Amino acid sequence: MMAHSMDDRDSPEKGFDSGKYVRYTPEQVEALERVYAECPKPSSLRRQQLIRECPILCNIEPRQIKVWFQNRRVYAECPKPSSLRRQQLIRECPILCNIEPRQIKVWFQNRRCREKQRKESARLQTVNRKLSAMNKLLMEENDRLQKQVSHLVYENGFMKHRINTATGTTTDNGCESVVASGQQRQQQNPTHQHPQRDANNPAGLLSIAEETLAEFLCKATGTAVDWVQMIGMKPGPDSIGIVAVSRNCSGIAARACGLVSLEPMKVAEILKDRPSWFRDCRSVETLSVIPTGNGGTIELINTQIYAPTTLAAARDFWTLRYSTSLEDGSYVVCEKSLTAATGGPNGPLSSSFVRAKMLSSGFLIRPCDGGGSIIHIVDHVDLDVSSVPEVLRPLYESSKILAQKMTVAALRHVRQIAQETSGEVQFSGGRQPAVLRTFSQRLCRIHTGANMFGADTQGCDGDTLLKQLWNHSDAILCCSLKTIASPVFTFANQAGLDMLETTLVALQDIMLDKTLDDSGRKALCSEFAKIMQQGYANLPAGICVSSMGRPVSYEQATVWKVLDDNESNHCLAFILVNWSFV
Repeated sequence: MMAHSMDDRDSPEKGFDSGKYVRYTPEQVEALERVYAECPKPSSLRRQQLIRECPILCNIEPRQIKVWFQNRRVYAECPKPSSLRRQQLIRECPILCNIEPRQIKVWFQNRRCREKQRKESARLQTVNRKLSAMNKLLMEENDRLQKQVSHLVYENGFMKHRINTATGTTTDNGCESVVASGQQRQQQNPTHQHPQRDANNPAGLLSIAEETLAEFLCKATGTAVDWVQMIGMKPGPDSIGIVAVSRNCSGIAARACGLVSLEPMKVAEILKDRPSWFRDCRSVETLSVIPTGNGGTIELINTQIYAPTTLAAARDFWTLRYSTSLEDGSYVVCEKSLTAATGGPNGPLSSSFVRAKMLSSGFLIRPCDGGGSIIHIVDHVDLDVSSVPEVLRPLYESSKILAQKMTVAALRHVRQIAQETSGEVQFSGGRQPAVLRTFSQRLCRIHTGANMFGADTQGCDGDTLLKQLWNHSDAILCCSLKTIASPVFTFANQAGLDMLETTLVALQDIMLDKTLDDSGRKALCSEFAKIMQQGYANLPAGICVSSMGRPVSYEQATVWKVLDDNESNHCLAFILVNWSFV
């Protein structure tokens, strides 16, 4: 019901009320819209509570707030009513009988205009906040680059001085000179030795954690690593961020900075869940959690990652992860391998994994003015390339590959969740994006870590990967693993649905044994043990049958098992190559 009249038909801020004139500020409208989203028809008590909780509404009478919600509900039902609908509205609402249809038309026009202005204002405010935060980030990056230039200039001058000194002096072979020179060199370059740390002493672990924090911050915001910006990664309010890779450093390293519309603690929660965004992560096991006196947390973690190919062994890391808050309100999660050199407890060893080394890595999350966060991510690892065949070493020595598979993937994952949370990304059909991302990542891997769809899927985010699977030219099918009943299909890409002549809804009524012919079933049974042990198997060409009874030929089939989060068998996946109706 509309409760306002239109004495001033041209005023966009007046409603259908002949009483007190109320002009709402953008902040007041935003507060009312938040409540409307939760409860379109609040009770009298709820409206009074709203006035008490929102000081910006204290100058508005409860009756005016009631009228605002009434008008908002009317507008929500039909933002652009037709002439017949407006006439019907006058007949149904006696209090509007003294208002001309043209005035009601003008009210709706003004209401739509105000709604459009409000949305545009909110969008511009969001863009302005992004630009301000990005400007701050670029200024900090510029300061870091200036420090790096100053450091290089200093090193250049120092090297020139040493060269000039070496050419202008003579060599003194006297005994006293040699001893004095050795003592001076030892004083200038003392050997850095870590003190003995008690593995069972939390104070010793906190010492390692503080060292890790200092080293990580020097990499994230300082000049500890010579960073070179990746080509094609242009900064901007809608870009993925600033991405750089290391040059001439121990191991391989990558760094990324970006903006997200999430609070720091939410970002930390997402990034700590490494298997959710790092496709090569096999498992993360936290073996010990130790709270620190400064409010932080120390965790001892064993991480296993897949190998990019079955020709090399997989890697694992035994690390200390330190989470804490800084004085400026930032939140830091840093991580480093525990070795004989660093001290600390020894981690579990597995014969099927090669122990790799993680140098000080992690992420720095800083809150932005007006909401959101600025993220600095650093990944720095040594994957022990000496144990890898020489032909595969480029996969383990490339900082760019590390950036694509880990650093950028983490930042892209956080941005994707931020967009889903804010409603920027819409999903139809009740699909849950997180479930689809996880399933598509599982589907592309067998338990040995082999990529079933080639190198072109490396570095893809979950949504891009899902699109590639859905649009793949070969038929991809998944069926349940049942020991009692016959397996039924649970998923198929577009080519698979076309081959089976069915839909996603009707797919679960189709059984595997009625789709394969006798030779196909026998081939699958003979290779089943190999699939369970090795993870996959190739089947010869054969014939299958669609749901309509039409025979379909295929040149080759590959079957592999898909694992869940607990490394248990989730389903069987099939890819039928070059299929066609006979």
